[in-house]
Amino acid sequence: MPVAQLPFGNLTSCRQVVLGNVDIVAFSFDCLDRWQEAQMLFRQLDVFGMEPNIITTNALTSSLERGRQWHLALWFLRPGVEADAITLSKAIDACEAAAKLSQLRRQLLRLELLLERRPPFSTEIPMPQCSGNADFFGELQNLHVFTASWQRDWQRALLLVAEITEQSLQTTVVTPLGRLSEKARSWQQALAILEAMRLKRVEEDLITYSSTISACEKAFQWPEALRLLADCSATFLELDLITYNAVLSACEKPGEWQLVLVLMDELKDLQLQADVITHNVAISACEKAGQWEPALSLLAKLEDSGLVPDVVTYGASISACEKATQWPQALHLLEEAEAADRVNIIIVSAAISACEKGGCWQIALALLKQAKARLRPDTIMYSSVISACGRSFQWQQALCVLQEVEVVQLLPELVLYNAAITACEKSEKWQTALHLLSKLMVQGLQADVVTYSAVVSACDKAGEWELALRFLNLSRMRSLRPNAFTYGAAISACAKQASWTLAVALFQEFQDSQLPPNEMIWGSVISGVEKGGKWQHALVLLEQGVIQALSLDAVAYSSAVRACAGAHRWQQAADLLGQLERRDPSSLAVALSFAIAACQSSLACTAGLRLLDKLAPSLGGGYLQPELRASE
Repeated sequence: MPVAQLPFGNLTSCRQVVLGNVDIVAFSFDCLDRWQEAQMLFRQLDVFGMEPNIITTNALTSSLERGRQWHLALWFLRPGVEADAITLSKAIDACEAAAKLSQLRRQLLRLELLLERRPPFSTEIPMPQCSGNADFFGELQNLHVFTASWQRDWQRALLLVAEITEQSLQTTVVTPLGRLSEKARSWQQALAILEAMRLKRVEEDLITYSSTISACEKAFQWPEALRLLADCSATFLELDLITYNAVLSACEKPGEWQLVLVLMDELKDLQLQADVITHNVAISACEKAGQWEPALSLLAKLEDSGLVPDVVTYGASISACEKATQWPQALHLLEEAEAADRVNIIIVSAAISACEKGGCWQIALALLKQAKARLRPDTIMYSSVISACGRSFQWQQALCVLQEVEVVQLLPELVLYNAAITACEKSEKWQTALHLLSKLMVQGLQADVVTYSAVVSACDKAGEWELALRFLNLSRMRSLRPNAFTYGAAISACAKQASWTLAVALFQEFQDSQLPPNEMIWGSVISGVEKGGKWQHALVLLEQGVIQALSLDAVAYSSAVRACAGAHRWQQAADLLGQLERRDPSSLAVALSFAIAACQSSLACTAGLRLLDKLAPSLGGGYLQPELRASE
């Protein structure tokens, strides 16, 4: 009868089989998948006149670990039971699977007391010298440091490191420290661990540096990653490509593309050969900064070096072209990716987004049709196509794509409705936009600030200023914070209807919201006060915009000029024309035409025309004279 199939219900038969051989019992534990029977036999060893030894304990712990019985694994590690590092390792595995490391920590402290008769890592009692079991005790210390690191108790782990190194066991703590650095709660903690190693004269290795660099990379701390790279070189550690790629990734995340390119050039000096991951990190850095030309240059270098671009390579390259509105290059890369069978949903979506920014809605629709033949388009792809149609004022096509989403039974998502509502807003189809808003609510979706911004803008373009204010207030009632686009559309709606008091009130609310200054909003509110005949307000607002370093356009200046001219403030109008000439001479004609129109409609037009005539040498006398003669 195989040992694994012992009749455990019959203790007499079991005793006859094992014949007092405790190693056979241990083997039976290890073969058992039924942990219940293994632990029952362990409990009854004394019935057979046997004493548990390290082999039986480890075999039983292994069986309990496979059965995920962490509590029993810890219970059997009681005083009087022989245990070693293998026993602890299996207990760690059992506790890790059940996320019960706190119980393991308490049991390890009990085991320390059992082995040394005192807590070996106490700060009050010095750790005794190891004799005869130095290897095992070193492994136990490593396991203890490793367990503390998994519990994110890094301060305790540092204390353990200090005490271990005082006992001349430096060589046994390198690997746990590397893991501890990697699992530190923050990059500051990882650096503190590395510094503790230096202070305790523990020899740093590349694993520790790599783990610390990785912690800095995840926290966007690229200056620290660069400093650690320099420290590696200063300590004459032989860098590997994994560590170097981690430094590149740390610089890539915040978009430090120029620094990444410099580091790429230094690879030759370090006698390292860039791989696909290295190139992908560098291309992604360029993509984040919208630097499509360096990204494509890196792609060419990758191919010249004999490497094969992967999905990430093509995705980052196409995305770089998309951000720079280089849709022809994006389509060319998509063709290359298709030829190399490196196409996925993300790549096609990026190419469609590039077409959307380039106003190529027909190509976007064609790419969607091609994708449906071999891929399952997702929400992002459909929303990009809808946006492409909306940007080109093809609101009917946008709605057709939205209906197609319902046919393919994709779950309704807010991003799709937002894209469709924005398409209607651009084409001034405010009623359709409101219908879509109602429909998304029926679908159980919650409108966000993007939704309400598009609806308010649609009402603004239709002259429905009361509806615009209603939806602005509705967004507030739903605890949504209006953005600059929402305020701009609402202020513009009020300004067009000569409701300058409302426009100014909304403008004040915008300023109180601490949102960044916005040229569009300044222009809208100046237009509103101009329609209300408040030339003083127009001048104050214009001055505030200049103080805020805004690039106010000719429309804002023209509104202020018209407000001053309408109030017969010819000197102020002339001053504004002079300011506009210095800022943007090419846009002077628009503001000048407004001033002349105001003069011609005024009873006191002669004084204004004469003042404008004085500006003829700088503004263009040939432009003014026909108007002057007609007026006279």
